[in-house]
Amino acid sequence: MLVLALATATVAGTNANWNGYMQTRFTQQKNSASGFNIRRAKMWIAGSAPGHSQWYYKVQSIFHPLNKGAFDLQDIFAEYRFHEWALRMGQLVPDFSLQRSQPDFNIPVLERARVIDTLIPAAESGGRDIGMSLYLHPRSPVWHSSIGFFNGNGGNQLHNEDRHFLLTNRTAVALLHSPQMMWQIGYSMMYRETEGLTFKKIFKDSRQFTGTDFRWGFETLFHWQHLNLQAELIRANLNDELAWGAYFLGSLRIAEKQQIYLMVEKYHDVNAQTPEVQIATAGYDYFIDEYFIKLMADVQAQKEFSKINYCINIQMQLFLKR
Repeated sequence: MLVLALATATVAGTNANWNGYMQTRFTQQKNSASGFNIRRAKMWIAGSAPGHSQWYYKVQSIFHPLNKGAFDLQDIFAEYRFHEWALRMGQLVPDFSLQRSQPDFNIPVLERARVIDTLIPAAESGGRDIGMSLYLHPRSPVWHSSIGFFNGNGGNQLHNEDRHFLLTNRTAVALLHSPQMMWQIGYSMMYRETEGLTFKKIFKDSRQFTGTDFRWGFETLFHWQHLNLQAELIRANLNDELAWGAYFLGSLRIAEKQQIYLMVEKYHDVNAQTPEVQIATAGYDYFIDEYFIKLMADVQAQKEFSKINYCINIQMQLFLKR
């Protein structure tokens, strides 16, 4: 509730900005519960420190229906910007993966790919960890790079539970760059040793993992006029066990306020006996006011053994401020 209180307060003499958005969704799925839900509801306050234009901050909270409607802390960090680099410290998103770096309110699809949701650092705690990141050329359209140093226990933790640290690195370079066309390639890496952490999204249980956790990914992004294509491959080596996945996403702006897209993805967990997760999603976006007011709909087909399960989603996205 801290963000809500700050956001609704009038702070004289500062340049603090507040905003937020909500995503309300209807889901229809065969042999499963169907109905409405609040997929995301976020509020934040951000700005520069009074009298110090190079120091920035952000505090963000998210509404969680599973937590009886409480707001959970997501981001709280300070950032120092100087020319072509920035240093960010606090609770933040480790820079790993292209699609994870793209805001969920601005991507064409309703949900990120399964491999991104599962294999990014701190996937079990909303993709947040406590530490610091150094960004080189963070706002450059040509290239950027980052180095991160985190506790590795995820967000909203009191301390570093296993006394080991998580290291991350992501670098992306535009091989082509013009107003009409852009082609970017990049990679992500993360490494840590752990004496006992739980990766429920990977192992599907509460076992404590001990050993070496090394993950890497390759990414590419192509933009030409109204066409956008991107793809990623991510592998997670947990001692001698391997989880991996990949996706391809293409979107096309077919009119000023309309967009269509197709995403195909594959994910395989650490259990060699488990069949690969194969999902194809086709969708449509209608921009009432760009991403500030957006209507989205998709049809998802997921193959499980010899069966194909279908799911239909309709979502309205609304920002509190433009």
